Amino acid sequence: MNRRVIEVTAELIEEGGFSVYCPELDIYTQGEDREDALLNLQEAAQLHIEETGGRPGVQ
Repeated sequence: MNRRVIEVTAELIEEGGFSVYCPELDIYTQGEDREDALLNLQEAAQLHIEETGGRPGVQ
């Protein structure tokens, strides 16, 4: 398995939970806590990379 390091921003949501954004892949996710949000982001990023081949700018 190839590993790739990406930068993310996590913010506490006023209504509860966390929002996480990855600018490199332009992916937003949410979770009940920071760990949950990051796990959701990891899954979304893996799916995105599988679908696009990891090419920047491909949606």
